[in-house]
Amino acid sequence: MNDKIEFKRFVLRVSLWALAVLVVILIVYCIPNLFDALTSTYSASYETVKVSDTQKCYLVKDEQIVYAENTGTASYGFGEGTYIRKYSQVCSVGDRGYSTTQPGTLSYTVDGLEAYFIPENIGNITQEAVEEFDYTMQQLGSETVNRGDPLFKVVDNKEWYLIYWVDSKEGGELKDNQEVEVVLDEKTKIQAQIISIYSQGDDFMVVLKSSDYYASLPTQRVVDAEVITVNETGIVLDADSIVNVDGVTGVYVKQVDGDFKFVEVDIITFIGDKRIVRANTFTKNVDGEDPKLVQTIKLYDEILKKGENLSKNYNKGGDKDE
Repeated sequence: MNDKIEFKRFVLRVSLWALAVLVVILIVYCIPNLFDALTSTYSASYETVKVSDTQKCYLVKDEQIVYAENTGTASYGFGEGTYIRKYSQVCSVGDRGYSTTQPGTLSYTVDGLEAYFIPENIGNITQEAVEEFDYTMQQLGSETVNRGDPLFKVVDNKEWYLIYWVDSKEGGELKDNQEVEVVLDEKTKIQAQIISIYSQGDDFMVVLKSSDYYASLPTQRVVDAEVITVNETGIVLDADSIVNVDGVTGVYVKQVDGDFKFVEVDIITFIGDKRIVRANTFTKNVDGEDPKLVQTIKLYDEILKKGENLSKNYNKGGDKDE
C-alpha cells in the first residue's frame, strides 16, 4: 500500500517538474517570439514610384477655320506654325484679304472634325464615335482656291485638352483636379490636370487640360501618349504601418532602447498597399495657426510593420499607457 502511495507521489512530482519545464520553455522561447512577431520592423528607404499608362489620346482644341469667299489666286503671308495675332491678315485671294478674329498658332491642315473636337462638346464625345472617324489631314495652302475652300486655321494653344478612355478599375483610381505628366510621341513632356472623369457604360472618359506648348498641336488629332499619374520620390511605407492616433496620422519608430515612438507622417500619394511619405521634415498647415515645421521619419528608421499592434497601448507621445 505504501509503495503505491509513494509511486503516485513520484508521478505527481515528475508531472509538476515537467509542467514547470514547459512553462519555462514557453517563457524563454514562445513569448519573446510572439512579441517579436507583434513588433517586427523594416528599414525606411527612399524610392521613386512611377505609375503610368500608355493611351491613345484625342486632342480637343479651339480652332477657327477661315474660308474663301471668292475664287482666285492665293498668296500667304505666314508659314505653318507661326503665332498669329488677332486680326492679322494671313492671306489674300485676288484682291481680297483674309484675317483671323482670334490669336493662336497658324496651320494649313484640317481634318473636318474641328466642330466635333471642341471644348464645348467634350461631354458629348463618345468612344464609339471617335473610333469611326477618318483622321486624315487635308493640306491647305494651294495657289488656286475656289469660293468655299478652307484657306487656313488658327488654333488656340494656350488652353487645350486631351481625352482618353480607361476601364472602371483605372477610372476609380483617378481624381478630379489631379496633376499628371504626359509624354507625347515619346519625346514631348507636358503638364496637365484631370478636369473631368465621365462614366460611359463600363468605361470612363478622362479629360485632361493643359496650357503647355506642344508643337504638333495644330496638325494632330490623335496622339500616342504616356500618362504618368504618379511620379514621386519619398519614403515608401506599408499601409499597415500607418495608424491614426488622436487624429494624427503616423507610424511607430523603434528607438535605440528598443521601445517605440509614434512619429507623425505626411502622405504624398497612395500606391496600392504602399504609401509614399515625406522624409525628415514637412510643413503642416492648421486652420487659424501659422504653418508648423514637423519632424518626421528619416532614412533607415526602423518602422513597425503592423502599427495597430501598438496603437492601443501607446499614446501619441510614444510612451506606454499605464
